[in-house]
Amino acid sequence: MGKETIVFQAEDNIQKMKENNFRLLFTTHGFKLMGIVTWDKMKLDESQGVPRRWIKGLRVENGTPLLPEERVFETSLHRVNPSSGQLEDIVAHEDDFIILMERKTFDLSDDDENFQFMPNMHMLQRVQQLKDQIEAGHRRLSRIQDEKEESVLDAEHFKREAQGAKERERTQRELLNRLTRENSRLQEKIGNLESAYALARAKNIRYEAQVDEITANAQEEGTLRGMTTDDLLIHAAQKKKDLYLAMHEIEPETSNLSEQMQGMVQELDTINEELDRRKEQPKQTEESK
Repeated sequence: MGKETIVFQAEDNIQKMKENNFRLLFTTHGFKLMGIVTWDKMKLDESQGVPRRWIKGLRVENGTPLLPEERVFETSLHRVNPSSGQLEDIVAHEDDFIILMERKTFDLSDDDENFQFMPNMHMLQRVQQLKDQIEAGHRRLSRIQDEKEESVLDAEHFKREAQGAKERERTQRELLNRLTRENSRLQEKIGNLESAYALARAKNIRYEAQVDEITANAQEEGTLRGMTTDDLLIHAAQKKKDLYLAMHEIEPETSNLSEQMQGMVQELDTINEELDRRKEQPKQTEESK
């Protein structure tokens, strides 16, 4: 028999099964085909007081030969939760041809070990959404962690910068204090030098005045030594006249000074006349000769 023939026959059988409301029964434990459901009813569970779903059908061998009396199965698509005592549906998926139950075997034990629980499609979608949200949260946390590490590095950098700035500020402050003290010493030294300079300048001026005075006196003494008796008389009278003139400028209204001034002028005129007379005598002597 060719493959196509087998496929065509299988397709015909599937169609006949659907027409008779037969469905394939799978378990979530390895998604293994358990059998073919031919009967599906709700029966009252007297212990719970609520309807409970029951199915019947024929087992498939799955590689293990079965006796004819072992081919028929009956099980429930509900279980009593051992923890809550409530009746729970154990169908993970169901359509018009497949039933996927969470019971591992046909055993009616309601213990957790006899079940491979699987969320329904709505729950799977919700779980996937939660997984996506968790993944997005992990990415955000990773980004925040990276930002945190970068912030820590920045904080360490700025901390080092602040410490360096603080150290530089301390160094600059010490330098400023040292320069301030040095400036104070220099200002004091400048003040001392200015005082010494003023004293030295005063001494120098005094020495210069003394030299000028000595020079002037020397010049006057030399002049006086070179004068004749007549010149000395004229010089003395001129000095006396200058003195009286100076005194008259200081106290011009003093009558005593005016009288002295008149007497000095008369005296100076008398001296000049005497000098003129002496100058004429040699000339007359030469003419008589």
